[in-house]
Amino acid sequence: QESVREVFGVHFEPLAIDRVLRDDMAAAQHIEEFTASSESPHRQSIQPQAIDMPVVCFVTLSRSDYASMRPVALAAMNEPALQVRLIAGGSHCLERHGRTIEQIRRDGLPVHHIAEFLNESDDSPSELAAAYGRATVEFVRIFTAQAPDLIFVIGDRWEMLAVVSAASMLQIPVVH
Repeated sequence: QESVREVFGVHFEPLAIDRVLRDDMAAAQHIEEFTASSESPHRQSIQPQAIDMPVVCFVTLSRSDYASMRPVALAAMNEPALQVRLIAGGSHCLERHGRTIEQIRRDGLPVHHIAEFLNESDDSPSELAAAYGRATVEFVRIFTAQAPDLIFVIGDRWEMLAVVSAASMLQIPVVH
């Protein structure tokens, strides 16, 4: 079984994070000493900044992608090196598909944002094309607000194309 660290292809080493913090502290100390010296026209203290954990947005829009994504999202939630956000929407919100967003919550996954772009009556090609446009706009809005470092998606349905298109235009890496 792969760890979340391996799934994301990111190797978070606790010692590496500590090393970066130490390096930042050393650099800040050096800058502070320089700015305090008579050589520097700048006489202000510079404080090191804490390193933020990467934010990973998991996106689920249907039962088919949720079944595969669920164990990975649950494992990621237990990974202290990640901030996990779950975005649910699409057919999960529709009565005609059993309003499965409630099942996601019962599974213990907090839904951080609901992507509403699909109407109960959307069925024809033109209605689905309009829903695709709404989905793209909705995900641009969500990703801009959430500012994730990575987007995690599973699936190859048209809804995920809107997710990936929005992420691509915002230059957010996608894990698939």
